[in-house]
Amino acid sequence: MVTESVRPVRLMIRRRELLTWIYPISTGPEVVTEAVKVLKVVDEHYSDFDLIFDSRLFGGCAIDAVGEPLPPSTLEACQEADGILMGAQLF
Repeated sequence: MVTESVRPVRLMIRRRELLTWIYPISTGPEVVTEAVKVLKVVDEHYSDFDLIFDSRLFGGCAIDAVGEPLPPSTLEACQEADGILMGAQLF
């Protein structure tokens, strides 16, 4: 009886993930921006997936820019995204 050595083969599938990030004025861009920096380092280090980053207006900055806190374009982007990174401040 002949036995063959079988080694497991890891199949590398590169997934593309769309990550939409939004933040209100109260949190400020500095918090979410640092989180995005960390995610970009992780994205560069691991080849199993590919993060695509999309920034949208939300909250106070959206009110200042377009007159409403959740513009339709932001809502649509969040609904289409694989994940949402939202900086929010709890009181």
